[in-house]
Amino acid sequence: MFNRLFLTLIATTVCISANLPRQAAAAEIDSRPEVKTLGQAYRILQARELLGKYYKKSIVKSGERVTDINGFVKKTTASSLGEKWQKKKTAIAKTIIREARRNGFDPIFVMAVIQTESSFNPLAKGSSGEIGLMQLMPATGEWIAHKIGVPWKGEKSLRDPLTNIKLGTAYLTFLRERFDAHGRLYVAAYNMGERNVNQALDNEVWPKDYPVRVMKQYLKFYSSLSDHAKAKLVKAVKAKKAKKTPAEIQIAPEPEPESQIGNESPRLEPGTNSEEAKASSEAAAS
Repeated sequence: MFNRLFLTLIATTVCISANLPRQAAAAEIDSRPEVKTLGQAYRILQARELLGKYYKKSIVKSGERVTDINGFVKKTTASSLGEKWQKKKTAIAKTIIREARRNGFDPIFVMAVIQTESSFNPLAKGSSGEIGLMQLMPATGEWIAHKIGVPWKGEKSLRDPLTNIKLGTAYLTFLRERFDAHGRLYVAAYNMGERNVNQALDNEVWPKDYPVRVMKQYLKFYSSLSDHAKAKLVKAVKAKKAKKTPAEIQIAPEPEPESQIGNESPRLEPGTNSEEAKASSEAAAS
């Protein structure tokens, strides 16, 4: 028990130390007035890694001020998971958010990787033996589990969506560090492996197929985030209008009916003519 706790402490310390430059960069962004949270700072930092010079004119930049990221992640996770996994939708969404924040990633990027790898199927199995939401090889899963102090139970660990996300995001962190936070390279390495990416670079070939697929999902999710934010704004405006008190709602008063006294003609009984009615009135008056 002591050894496990000790290894976990060491792994956590190593992880924090490795992330210090990234945390400093995020803290610098977070200090700007327009940036409201550290999570938003990490989103901006990673968007720059992934999009480079295209960031400023991208839909990602226009969506960086949206604050309800957690709500969007929960909604998207719920709609993407199959019926069998709906009971775990909240736990899976929370794990995406937590592990993205722990590793300095944009949770929308993590969702893009999951969508690309498994289409949100926790039991997906690849042709080469990859398993789970983030399609990890068992050997990679075991190695990264020991590295970060997560209990390893063989392939069963990879079929658990929460553990799979923990290991997948930790592996992405390792690759990001190995490739100096170059988005296109660490994303490619997640699919090809570090060695294959380095061999491609030695041959002056820049991997692009897998990064393009992930980026397509990343931008698609940001487009959906924009729609989500607009819908939420419309809902808030409608709710505000509905909460107005009667005193705040001005209703034009109905016009009062004109007085009919003295304007009505004498009512004639059936079979009476006007001369008889006149005589009757004069008799009543005398």
